[in-house]
Amino acid sequence: MQSEGGLGRHPWNRRKTLAPGFGHAGVTGNTKNACDATLKIIRENNGLSCYKKRNSSMTEVSYARRSGETMKSMIKRTPVFPFFRDARILVRWILAGRPVPPPHLVKQRAIRTHARKHHLSIFIETGTYRGDMIEAVRRDFEQVYSIELGADLHRAARERFASDPRVQLLQGDSGEVLRGLLARIDRPALFWLDSHYSDADTARSALITPVRRELEHILAHPLARRHVILVDDARLFNGEDDYPTIGSLNAVLAGAGFAPCRVQDDIIRIHG
Repeated sequence: MQSEGGLGRHPWNRRKTLAPGFGHAGVTGNTKNACDATLKIIRENNGLSCYKKRNSSMTEVSYARRSGETMKSMIKRTPVFPFFRDARILVRWILAGRPVPPPHLVKQRAIRTHARKHHLSIFIETGTYRGDMIEAVRRDFEQVYSIELGADLHRAARERFASDPRVQLLQGDSGEVLRGLLARIDRPALFWLDSHYSDADTARSALITPVRRELEHILAHPLARRHVILVDDARLFNGEDDYPTIGSLNAVLAGAGFAPCRVQDDIIRIHG
């Protein structure tokens, strides 16, 4: 059952991760190094090709086409390109009225923001899918755990992250596997719950989503009130397809001594 996790098929989701050294609200302290590297690339290429003296045998059209393609290729090689690419994605989404689901970049930003605010070094994800969220945030945590139901998706993710000792991947139904994983967690963690069946690429068991059981396990953990829980796809919490309603979720939280959840940009945010 479990998608486990997936990216919305929207034009702003064509790219999933930010280049190292760049943040979402603006460029980080590595800006100068990135800009210096960009200038170095341009100097190594003896300036943009469109400034070079054109061959007399070239027609105006072929010269313009070749110059344009070369310039695009050079720009994409520069360290600042990912920042401007991602900024364009976010601006397009904001100008469109912040529709849901949001770009993957928005989800990455929510994870990073909460991790830094609450000083969390452990990331636990349900719904590995193709590992795009792991790739985006793994450098922000000391330990990364992700659970995937689908055997093929799990195998592909293990191959993708085989060289990173921070990443530990578990295979099985996250409604059950998470309980065993929590027994090993002795520090506050950030949870990203995105486990659900969605299409032919994803695995499915008895339930469309195990989110109710996942939340039960987390809320019963000794450090529950120090964890931060982020749940993707808030729009699906309508009481159908094994999803609770936001109202019933808040009732469960109240019974565990938690404040009501907050919903923003299609993400449910829970913190004790």
